[in-house]
Amino acid sequence: MQGQHFAGHKNPDTQSFDDSALLNKYNGDTHKIQELTLVSNHNQVVGLSATYLVLGSNEVVHGGKHVGHKVDGSKTDTLRLENDEYITEVSGRGGDIIDSLKITTNTGRTVEVGGKGGNAFKLTAPYGQHFATLRGGLGGDLHFLDLQTQALPELGRYSFTAHPDQHLRGKRHGDTKEVSDVDLLKQHGGQHKIKQINVYYDDKFVYGLQVDYLNLKTGETVKGGLHVGSHWEGQGQVGQVQVEDDEYVTEIYGRHGDVLDFIGFRTTNENSSEFGGPGGAPFSVKAPNGRHFATLKGGLGGHVHNVEFTTEAIYPQKQNYQEGQHRRGKTHGDSQKFDDDKVLRNYPPSHKIWKLRVFHDNNTIYGVQADYFVFGPNVVVQGERHVGNQWQNGSEDVVELAADEYITELHGRHGDILDNFGFKTNKGRNFTFGGNGGNQFEVQAPAGQHFGTLAGGLGGHVHNLDFAVLPIHTRQ
Repeated sequence: MQGQHFAGHKNPDTQSFDDSALLNKYNGDTHKIQELTLVSNHNQVVGLSATYLVLGSNEVVHGGKHVGHKVDGSKTDTLRLENDEYITEVSGRGGDIIDSLKITTNTGRTVEVGGKGGNAFKLTAPYGQHFATLRGGLGGDLHFLDLQTQALPELGRYSFTAHPDQHLRGKRHGDTKEVSDVDLLKQHGGQHKIKQINVYYDDKFVYGLQVDYLNLKTGETVKGGLHVGSHWEGQGQVGQVQVEDDEYVTEIYGRHGDVLDFIGFRTTNENSSEFGGPGGAPFSVKAPNGRHFATLKGGLGGHVHNVEFTTEAIYPQKQNYQEGQHRRGKTHGDSQKFDDDKVLRNYPPSHKIWKLRVFHDNNTIYGVQADYFVFGPNVVVQGERHVGNQWQNGSEDVVELAADEYITELHGRHGDILDNFGFKTNKGRNFTFGGNGGNQFEVQAPAGQHFGTLAGGLGGHVHNLDFAVLPIHTRQ
């Protein structure tokens, strides 16, 4: 039966394929496409295959090679996805066969193959989901796609195995010495960003790099290692790239053959700096949406052989509210403070509450938990479970919000503890949980803002809640 995310045409000679059978043995564990290979020529798409990552077990599963028999003159294109990167849109052109495909991820990266025939189509994963499993049909070419979706995994629940060489540009040789500032920065802890890049170069080659970093927690400047090749004898120049505190490096480009001939850097402020000579073939690599190039890695010989900067999420700007501004309830000597900001600080400040779970009985609120949807990277982040130590039996209610639905009002009742808690959304939906004790309260989010981050205080029950506000996201 044709699925919801179908494109193309079933022909009499179509042979169906489905990677679900390979993944079913993992008992429904969440998985994602980790690598997608497309086979195509100038006129049509001949086939495709995927490598999957089963989250939780971190097991890699190689899907079937679904390729038609018209492979003469075809080429392959491979898209390797980051750990928090997912396929969210598949578009192209097709009639009796799939003439072209364009794959788009939640970070905005794309790969496009095939010809110009057929009619345009576009498949978009629903809010909070991604295209997780390949299904379709083949003959001489790819006849149709019938993709399956899954909910985006809650980041923080799973550990990942990093993709090697995702952002590496250049070559490795027998005499290449690997260099890295990663271990140095781990000693200082916290989030960091590039503050200054020193480039050792002449009019032909790049010989070395040295980076200074800004620790975003302490404000400390951390001096990275001096990574300079053995052929550098001070005969060239040392160029500098200055990066402002609110500016991030998001693109690295240049030219290379066996060594790095040329390198350039572009930032979020659209500033560019370039060093080196005209040799080699051009390259460019961009950080995924919402991320920046944060830490220098690479390889050296006589010159720089390759560069590979790791990425991190762009650190959130300070929130435009005062702590406690929207707090309702009381703080006692045994109150334990909680704040989901610590699980969200590695992501852009563009999140909303996706699911809110309330633990309660007919008298009292015992706990809360929120899951968040982060726009931009389009990922789901699981908040921590904040439940008092007197929770035993009661109700656990979950409210899921739509893509354009936000919490704009909080209401309830409290005395020494939170007796009742409820909220209203911008869509007019209203929810309430708990009992009738205590005094009534109500608080509205400022115009154009929503209650976006859960915080508060716990003891045996919830003592207080203190949601932080964020601007309502206007680009869905």
